Amino acid sequence: MAGVAVHPESRPRLEEVPLATVDLERRPFSPGVPGDADALRTSLQAVGLLAPPYLRAQEGGGFQVVAGWRRLMAARGLGWQAVPAFVLPAGASDWTCLLLSLHDNAGRRPLNPWEQAFYAARLCRHLPPEDVARRYLPLLGAAPAPRLLRRLLKVAQLQDPWPPLIAAGRLSLGAAAILGGWPPAARAAAWPYLSVLPFSHRTQEEFLEEVDLVARRRGKAAADLLAEPELAAPLTDPALSPARRAEAVRRRLKDLAFPEFRRAQAAFREGLKALGLAGHPRIRLEPPPVFEGADFRLTLTFTDAVECERLLREVQRLVATEDFRRLTRP
Repeated sequence: MAGVAVHPESRPRLEEVPLATVDLERRPFSPGVPGDADALRTSLQAVGLLAPPYLRAQEGGGFQVVAGWRRLMAARGLGWQAVPAFVLPAGASDWTCLLLSLHDNAGRRPLNPWEQAFYAARLCRHLPPEDVARRYLPLLGAAPAPRLLRRLLKVAQLQDPWPPLIAAGRLSLGAAAILGGWPPAARAAAWPYLSVLPFSHRTQEEFLEEVDLVARRRGKAAADLLAEPELAAPLTDPALSPARRAEAVRRRLKDLAFPEFRRAQAAFREGLKALGLAGHPRIRLEPPPVFEGADFRLTLTFTDAVECERLLREVQRLVATEDFRRLTRP
C-alpha cells in the first residue's frame, strides 16, 4: 500500500480466503464499529469487492483481520464463502499491521471520532505521545495538539456500547473523555441518560460535570447518584416527550447541584408573580447575577413618551409595595 513501508518478507499476497477461516471477533487493528451495512452489501452485490481486505496469517492456522472488517462482515452477511484478500505472513509485525489498517481507513474517508481515538491509543503503544501528536494526529484528521491526544486516549478507554454512539457523533468527544475517566459502573449508569435523551453536545458535558460535582459533594459514587429515583424518574415517564424528559432531568440535577441558587431562583420567580411582573411585556426586573451582589436591573420597553410615563408610574407604585421591598432585600 502506498505510503506504508512493509518489509519485503512481510509483503501481502492476494489470495482467495475462505471466510470461515477468518477470526471476525478479535480485531486488534480495526476500530470495528459497524457502518452502513445495507449500503455496503448493496455495493458488494453490484460491483463485487473492489478493495480486498488485509489479513494476517496465524501460526495455528486461520487469519486475523488487519483492515476491512466491515467489508468482511458484509460479505458474510451475503452468504459469501470466500473473498479475495491481501494476506500478510504470520511474522508480520503488529506495527506493520497497524499502519496498514490506519492507511486503509484514513486514505478512503475522514475518520470518525471513535476511529481517531482507537488509532491514537494503538499508536501510543509503539511511539512516544509527543511523536503521535505531531506526526499522526494530522493523518487522523485532528490537530497536532498534545491536549487533544490526551482526550482521545481517555475516549479510547470506553468499550461497548459506547463506540457506536461516539462514531455516529451522538456523543461529544468531551463527554466521552469524561466517561473514559469514570469507573465501569458509573459509565453503565450514565448510558440510559446519554443514549436516549436529546442533549446537545455541550449539555452532555455539563450533565456529566454536574453529576460528578453532586456525587463528590454527597460523598457517594456517580453510579449511585444516577440510579436515584428522584433523578431517574423522568427517563421512563410516558407523559413526557424526549425533550421534556431531558429538561426534567437537567432541572432535577441542577436542584441537587446548586440547591441554594435554585431556591433563590424559585423564590424570585414567585416574587415576580406576586408583583405581576412574571412575563411582563414592557417591564423586566432581573436579580443580581447568580444572586450574588446587590445590583438588580430594571428594564423598560416603550414606544413613546406617553407609554414611558405610564410605565414609570407603574414602577413607582410597585416600588412602594412590601412585596417589592421583600423581593429586592439583600
